[in-house]
Amino acid sequence: VFFDTRALLQRRLVVNSILLHNGRVTLPLSTNAPSSSLVVDSIEARLRQVAPDEWQVDQLEGRCIGARLRLTGTLANRATDTLRQPLDLPDTLQGTPSFLVGVSPAGEVLHITPNRSTGDPAADTRLLHSIRSLRFSATESPGTTWGIVEIRPGAAP
Repeated sequence: VFFDTRALLQRRLVVNSILLHNGRVTLPLSTNAPSSSLVVDSIEARLRQVAPDEWQVDQLEGRCIGARLRLTGTLANRATDTLRQPLDLPDTLQGTPSFLVGVSPAGEVLHITPNRSTGDPAADTRLLHSIRSLRFSATESPGTTWGIVEIRPGAAP
């Protein structure tokens, strides 16, 4: 972890960049299969903070299913205060449902598909409609930004 030296002089702790060495990421794929995750091992990466909610990935290398990965790009938290609006949640949820969401540069939800189901098709449909109505912050990045929206009843956004 590298800190902003100017902020340190003002007794503030601000992270400028992060180096990852021999990291590991496990991405859940489905709750129906016994091995329901994708694992990326041997991660070597350098990330720089370019805005309060945006990180530039200068280089990221790792191994997944025997293949070598090389990535660059931007990671951004595109959630805004509009996420504080209540969602149409079913009375009971099985597990923690999540959805793969594609967001336009203007902040509109373009694509949405269940990643992990509630177990109730009617509840999934209500959640899909609620998530589709959300607005995310705009970005100057071209193309669609992809991410996972996870529903945790009672959790603060």
